[in-house]
Amino acid sequence: MSAPTLSQRSHPVAFDKTRWANAADETRAEAVEAACAVLGRRWRLDKTTRGPLSIRQLNYKPLAKRFFFIPGGSFTMGMSEAEREKLLELGARVGESDNVEAYLDRHQASMRPAHTVRLRPFLMAESPIRKMDIDRLATKWWDHIVGQNRDLRVGWDRSVVNMAPSAVRRLLSCGPLAPLRLPTEAEWEYAARLDSNGLFPWGSDLPTEPAGNDLSSGMRWFGDAPEYCQDHWHDNYEGAPTDGSSWPADHGVHIVRGGAAEFWPWQACGEWASYLVFTRFSLAQTYAVVRPTVPL
Repeated sequence: MSAPTLSQRSHPVAFDKTRWANAADETRAEAVEAACAVLGRRWRLDKTTRGPLSIRQLNYKPLAKRFFFIPGGSFTMGMSEAEREKLLELGARVGESDNVEAYLDRHQASMRPAHTVRLRPFLMAESPIRKMDIDRLATKWWDHIVGQNRDLRVGWDRSVVNMAPSAVRRLLSCGPLAPLRLPTEAEWEYAARLDSNGLFPWGSDLPTEPAGNDLSSGMRWFGDAPEYCQDHWHDNYEGAPTDGSSWPADHGVHIVRGGAAEFWPWQACGEWASYLVFTRFSLAQTYAVVRPTVPL
């Protein structure tokens, strides 16, 4: 039997971010309350709202971790021609034209064709799984997650836990975390674009350092560390799903998004490009963090 889901017929405002933005607070609250009821007793609705879209907060009690309700909707995924031109203009303005052109030569094919994707609403964690989150679990779950390989380490900010794929599989199969999953690549990019129409999740201002980027929608450290997506690597978006679902491949190499803080201190080589909302990488022999999501 499939898990219960939020009803689009009963709460259409939750499936269209434009309608969500224009809806009354009571209507938005009803939709989130219905989502909380669908999720069950481990979830608690918080009255806090964030940002211009009045994003609602839910707390997952087993981890004492905050999640944010992301209304569904459609968006253009990948790098559009207008965004390519905007990036070239930014490079010229800040004296990094060579870096931007090298970035485009290497990566632009993987971010095309730009295509429309429509997603259902979902929850996304305020932050990646942190050491303090795992410390809240019973010892048996810590042993289960780490396993014999010890393939997990404390990440760039001394609190985010970087994991190899085998550790991620163990993490998301342990009892308290079983309702959670990796975001699809479409969900990650949709969330990255939710606050802004700019090149970066916060707008189009060039970052000068990893700044622990906190978005008005509630997500923290967004894109600082490389973040796992469900999807496996494909060289471009030809044939990509348009419904926000994950896109597997036989090789099993995950896509990661973000990661600019991993290169700090920057060497004026365009390392900030990892913050761009459309930048994507394949995870080969490195570690990444898990910012869990919950489907609705």
